[in-house]
Amino acid sequence: MATLGPRRKGTAVAKGPALERDPIGKDPARRKPRVAEKTGIPEVDDLRERVLDLEARLRALAVSRRVLITLLVSSDKKRKIEVARLRGEVEKFRERNRCHGRAVAARDAVIHHLRYQMSELVGPDIESPADSL
Repeated sequence: MATLGPRRKGTAVAKGPALERDPIGKDPARRKPRVAEKTGIPEVDDLRERVLDLEARLRALAVSRRVLITLLVSSDKKRKIEVARLRGEVEKFRERNRCHGRAVAARDAVIHHLRYQMSELVGPDIESPADSL
């Protein structure tokens, strides 16, 4: 029998019926459903059927839980990716806004400087064409 890797000291390889045993919740897809053995005592038979039904429900809940956890992890990863993308986009918008603000401030400074020069040359009493807009 081939092993998948080195075994730890003191561990044994499962053989025979041990492979068939599967504790509840380990791998419900591979587990065969158990059948209640009839004892002839109605109360005991009913209780055994109830136990088997509850075990089946427990396996179904374990599968549902795993599916939900997988969905949550996947959703969380997608959300983190989307948040990172949006943060990058916001930073781009902020940088564009800063550049635009600097350009507007520079143009405003030039306009004020030109108005000042114009008022020095023409005089403060004459209205400039830009003021009429």
